[in-house]
Amino acid sequence: MLNLSGLPVFIGCVIAVIATLLLSVACLLLCIFRPAKKFRMGATIAWSVTGGIMMITGLFVAVYGLKDIDFKHFSGVYNYKTVNLSHDCDEILLDLSAANVKVEIGDTLSYTIAEEIEYQVSYNVNEGKNYLSLQQERDPWFFRLGWKKAFLPDVTITLPKNHAIDFSVKFDAGYLTVSDGTFTSFRADLDAGDILLMDSEAELYDISVDAGNTEVLTCRGDLMKIRADAGNILLQDSRFAVTDVRVDCGDITCQALSSDEISLAVDLGAINGTLRGVASEYTVTTLVTVGANLTQSHEGTTEKTLLATCEVGSIDLLFEN
Repeated sequence: MLNLSGLPVFIGCVIAVIATLLLSVACLLLCIFRPAKKFRMGATIAWSVTGGIMMITGLFVAVYGLKDIDFKHFSGVYNYKTVNLSHDCDEILLDLSAANVKVEIGDTLSYTIAEEIEYQVSYNVNEGKNYLSLQQERDPWFFRLGWKKAFLPDVTITLPKNHAIDFSVKFDAGYLTVSDGTFTSFRADLDAGDILLMDSEAELYDISVDAGNTEVLTCRGDLMKIRADAGNILLQDSRFAVTDVRVDCGDITCQALSSDEISLAVDLGAINGTLRGVASEYTVTTLVTVGANLTQSHEGTTEKTLLATCEVGSIDLLFEN
């Protein structure tokens, strides 16, 4: 659902800007070509009247549209309410516009949201599974208020300890922080912002970020899959059976990463850090098209693999043993 409260303001401002450009261009042409006095006077009056009408119309539309805007977004001050759920939940779905999303562990399942923001909350049962869905009214790209972290509303999800669930979150802008979570699957799709995962476990991690950094600290799982268009990735003190990370523009840093099957790829940036394990056990394949490659390829004694590719940049990975 799209929030169009800022549309009149946007349209009015566009009209006013166009009017200003028309007046400026008219004056510039008159000064350069210096036509006859009679024509110059008529053209000046025509352009001025047209630009003036557009300017007044644009400002009127913009001012009229201000009445529908919730300026509490600018303050960053919200009143929060917590809703405790008495029933279990197998899957949580978040579809948000802009927010600071926090996932933490508590005694019971609950969610905390700002009273000033409109959310659609639903709880459904399908094929024996319980679904909790939380959807936020979306702001259009041309009028997103509160882009700074301090201005964004918090959305806090509290999960009961040792209860594995499927968790999926998608939002346009904001920050995602997860600590001590246990998931069957964890999916995150973020257009702009940062993700921080700490002390969590999942069978599947599937993370997609258009612009922003992702940090994974002391996490465990079967598959860690990360896709990023622009941003840095940090994998620290974590263990995954399979690690698959690809970045278009940014760095991939591994600090004591443990994984039997590792695939790292960067178009523009660097791949560096340390890997837990014995180097001779891994079949290592590295390729740098333009740049420096400090990790040599070699055959391993087991089925463990490391594949690292970089189009422009460098690769510098070291095994602890």
